[in-house]
Amino acid sequence: MRTLRMAGILVAALAFLPPAALADMQRDLGSFFLVAARSISGKNLSVDGPCDMGVVCAQPSSNSSCGTASFEDVTFADGSQLGADVVSFNKPGASVFDLFTNGPTPRNVTVRDGGGALSLPLFPGACGAGCAPDVAALESMCGFPTPFPSCDASRPVTVGGGDCPNGLDTVPGNGRCDLPPGTYGDLVVRDNAKLSLSAGTYVACTFLVGKNAVVTGHGVALQIDGGGFRIGNLSKLGSECGDFAVRVKGQGPVTLGKTVSLVASLCAPAGSMSLGNGNQLKGQFVGDTIAMDRSNVGECCSCPPCPSPAFP
Repeated sequence: MRTLRMAGILVAALAFLPPAALADMQRDLGSFFLVAARSISGKNLSVDGPCDMGVVCAQPSSNSSCGTASFEDVTFADGSQLGADVVSFNKPGASVFDLFTNGPTPRNVTVRDGGGALSLPLFPGACGAGCAPDVAALESMCGFPTPFPSCDASRPVTVGGGDCPNGLDTVPGNGRCDLPPGTYGDLVVRDNAKLSLSAGTYVACTFLVGKNAVVTGHGVALQIDGGGFRIGNLSKLGSECGDFAVRVKGQGPVTLGKTVSLVASLCAPAGSMSLGNGNQLKGQFVGDTIAMDRSNVGECCSCPPCPSPAFP
């Protein structure tokens, strides 16, 4: 009886052993789905595949949101890693694979594999003391051209229900705007419109897509000079990895609506990202802060054809 009792105690103890400690989180940008310089937050996010998520900077003080990742009811697939100075899960039910953090042991989460402490900044040289992100370093990692090209505010393009305006369409008469690479002002795609982009570089002041619109292309580098990037409800941009590399210079916000399908490498190191609700997101998202509402599904792209430096 004593032997059986001791065996039972041993089994119970093993059931509560913490996950195995790993040496450190890996630092290959190409494997990341989400990278925020300061903070990440999300609800009911499901990430498929071995995709990593991390916050670059350390928390400068206990009352600062910088250096934090806050989630509830998330599921991250086998092979994925999550790392931030301080990580919290606000409700029971979260499940992650590897977790790296320096804060208190998080509650409300199952860590299925391992993790440990996290050396910061996440990428060497990408954040200074007091939570001061090095935007230039992050831009370089994302393949921003130097100098960054200027948009031409005198050349706005508004896409309606048919061809591009002002004789710009390269394939007229097919019910969509086929816009050639070039330097433009604000690029606006109205509700229900279709825009087709060709392989090459597009420079714009802002890129705004309305509801139920479709933007297609492959090998497209979209450089946004100072303005924002927005995709409206039920709209679609890209269909496979390698379609779009979007680089947002400056603090222009990145905003997604509901039920959006987006496949892109999207880098806005100085801007805030709001990744919407009920969206299908594939690729890579780099921002100053990243927040999302409920029921998003994420997936990273294998390399090649990511990350964005592969584009012109």
